[in-house]
Parts: sequence; structure tokens; C-alpha cells
Amino acid sequence: MSDPVPEPGAAFGLVSTAFGLKPKQQALILKVLWVIAVSGHIMLVCNVLERLGMPTPFAYAEDVADLRRASNMAAQLSIAAELRAQYQAWCKADYPTRSTLENSIEKLQVEYARYAHERYPQPMCAP
Repeated sequence: MSDPVPEPGAAFGLVSTAFGLKPKQQALILKVLWVIAVSGHIMLVCNVLERLGMPTPFAYAEDVADLRRASNMAAQLSIAAELRAQYQAWCKADYPTRSTLENSIEKLQVEYARYAHERYPQPMCAP
């Protein structure tokens, strides 16, 4: 035969039986544990426990600002690389293709300017 599956509250029931706790004592222990858990969570969220070395679960504003700067720099570098590739293709292309590339370059320039607050300098074509 298979082993019986314990009920969800069976562990607390086994401990209560082992210590001979009455139902009122069980209720009191559950209330105390609940108050400790809720109070601990409030202290964690309000940064009271940070003084004891437990880190806050929230990000600091300067951490978010650093992350945003890094993200903007990565986007700017990615767009700059794409602009360099588009300019190289533009230099080698014939007239009808240049028109299409100019539209693409202009869109990338607008996006680059959104991050860098200036246009990407147009390189000179090699002779």
C-alpha cells in the first residue's frame, strides 16, 4: 500500500501533539508567528533592517540613474555603429540606392540625436 499523503497543516498538528498544546495555545502561537512575519516584512520594506545589514528590496534612485545612463550609452553606441555601416554603404552605392539609404540614415540620425542630443557626424567618403 502507498504511504498516506499528509494534510497541509499536518506538520503544525504533529508539533502541537508532540508538545501537548491545546487549541487555544495553538491559536496563540499562530497569532504570534503572524505578527512577527508581518512586522518583519514592514521593517524590511521601511528599511529598518538595513541597519542590521539586510539589504532593501528596492532600488535606489542613483542606481536607477546609473542603469539608465548605461542603457542610453549602449543604445547610442549601437545606433552609431549602424550609422557607420549605412554611411559606408551610401558611399559605395549608386544614385537610386543612395536615396533609399539617405532615408534610413535620416531616421537613424533622429534616433541618435534623441540619445546624444546631437547629430552623428557624417564621415567623408574615401576616393
